[in-house]
Amino acid sequence: MGVIRSHFDHIHESLNMKKEEHVVEEVPCICGECRQAGVPYFHKYHELQKFLARGKDARCGKSADDLSVHLLINGLLPPKEPGSLFEALVTITSQLQGIKKTLHSDEDSRNTVVALLLGIRGFRVKD
Repeated sequence: MGVIRSHFDHIHESLNMKKEEHVVEEVPCICGECRQAGVPYFHKYHELQKFLARGKDARCGKSADDLSVHLLINGLLPPKEPGSLFEALVTITSQLQGIKKTLHSDEDSRNTVVALLLGIRGFRVKD
């Protein structure tokens, strides 16, 4: 996240945009209520930095839950529920067909891609 923020800062500077005047960096809340809601509460990044410097927790503006500033700032979200294995395999198979020319034709190459895509969707995959 730090690298991404640095790139955004560089882009804004190249456009003569001042961070305090033109850009407000916000972090979506990760409390239970906000994860379920369509639109979460957004914490101001500079306020989270103040909480972090003082060793304090942040508080959600919607649910009033206390939250770890480390989790908010570092963008660490809880793992997603994997959903339906069947639906994931159908989607992955169609994606695999779309990239078949870029893969080796052996079974191991295809298995590696399927395992990677299942892992991204939250499934635990082993050989």
